[in-house]
Amino acid sequence: MDDLLKDEFDAIIVGTGPGGGSVAYQLGKLGWKLLILEKGKGEEVKGTPAQLISMALVPGKSLHFTEQMLGLIHGIAVGGSSLIYYANAFEPPYEMFDTYAIDLRPDVAEVKEELPVAPLSEDLLGPAA
Repeated sequence: MDDLLKDEFDAIIVGTGPGGGSVAYQLGKLGWKLLILEKGKGEEVKGTPAQLISMALVPGKSLHFTEQMLGLIHGIAVGGSSLIYYANAFEPPYEMFDTYAIDLRPDVAEVKEELPVAPLSEDLLGPAA
């Protein structure tokens, strides 16, 4: 660990979920030297309810509530919330964003071109799915 602390990095990425993973991917393509930090334990994914609770339903750590009492869950695991949500993807509610003059359509088209969205093959589905 001490040797790692002496290294120099172009960027430090915190989290390996969809956000951190995407940023690391893009910066890695540019040849940046990265340090990626993750809070998760890296344990084997068993897909049990107990494991889900330990990763996603810890009040104040992985389970948060908005003022309207809407529960927000993020996974404390290597892979972040994508480990819990099984890489689900859906298009944003364009009409809602249109109300605020935000047009996400060009961005969604760019993402679809770079990352083809399709159902996962059986060999990529984890035990919880």
